Amino acid sequence: PALETLLLSNCDAVSDVAVVRGVLRCKGLSSLQLRGCTRLGPEAFEAIALHSAFSSLDLSGLERLTDATAARIAKTSTSLRSLNLSKCPLVGSSAVWHLGPSIQMLQRNDAETPASWEDEPDDAVASHSVTGCPELRVLSLSRCPLVSDTGAARLVRCVLLEELDLSFCTLLTDASMCGVINALSSLRALLLPGCRSLTDKTLKVLSRRAERLEILDVSHCSFSSAGLAAFL
Repeated sequence: PALETLLLSNCDAVSDVAVVRGVLRCKGLSSLQLRGCTRLGPEAFEAIALHSAFSSLDLSGLERLTDATAARIAKTSTSLRSLNLSKCPLVGSSAVWHLGPSIQMLQRNDAETPASWEDEPDDAVASHSVTGCPELRVLSLSRCPLVSDTGAARLVRCVLLEELDLSFCTLLTDASMCGVINALSSLRALLLPGCRSLTDKTLKVLSRRAERLEILDVSHCSFSSAGLAAFL
């Protein structure tokens, strides 16, 4: 089939076999929605990781999606522009960390050496490969309780992000969020409800850096009246 988009949300009967078959046969598939398909397991997730052409993935509510498997998907999905991992209770900082793009450079002596995302290949480099999601615009990690500062700090590399949903990621603190806000100047929507460890320090950075921000949700947070007044 010449399918480019496949929507299977809340199809309880969808199994690994169906997803593997669909991904393997539909070479042009770029958008896949599997929200709430709770029967899916390792075989389906591996097929998704091997299909590196996705631009949009909705894997929300997949209770069997592990942090390690989500990290593998993040590493190989270099064309991804939209990713929804909300309500995946096993997804944590490893998956989020691997969303941040990086370059692996191959020197002419065939020795692979890692480089920072900002590095450009020079004359000594024969080739380079990219892992992570350099094209990512929309990311939802809502209600992923294992997401912490360790992974979130790496989102500073996803410089094209416009919409970021970290609702009820209760382990997040100013330590990661201030860096993310400073780095992501294209943010238009930032959802932080329930992130009660954030303080007025995050609001202060937001007031200085989030010039394009159109939507901000800080419901159920612990910001002070003074902090909110200063931000507004």
